[in-house]
Amino acid sequence: MMTKNKLFTPIDGVIVEIQKEEKNIMGIELPKNSQKKNEGIIISNDILFSSKKLKELKAYTSFQSIKEREDTIKNVFKKGTKIKFLEGIIIEDDLFFVYLDKIIGIYK
Repeated sequence: MMTKNKLFTPIDGVIVEIQKEEKNIMGIELPKNSQKKNEGIIISNDILFSSKKLKELKAYTSFQSIKEREDTIKNVFKKGTKIKFLEGIIIEDDLFFVYLDKIIGIYK
């Protein structure tokens, strides 16, 4: 069993905690197992990149070095950022691993 204090370092993605909803917008109570599975808060501190992802970054680095591009991504997808995503892999009941490619938005 994983605890929030002992997370693994994700590769090419982030660890997201989702919030279970009690009520919807209209104030109607939702079933206990109802969750908004497509949004949550990043709780991982860092991201590692696979060699495949580093090759992709190299292909898109016309004005930035790979290190600068990597740092930019890490600064955007940092702990505490609320995101919206398409799909994730369930780690625990309320924790998901989400690949960077599956993130579709950031809440400000």
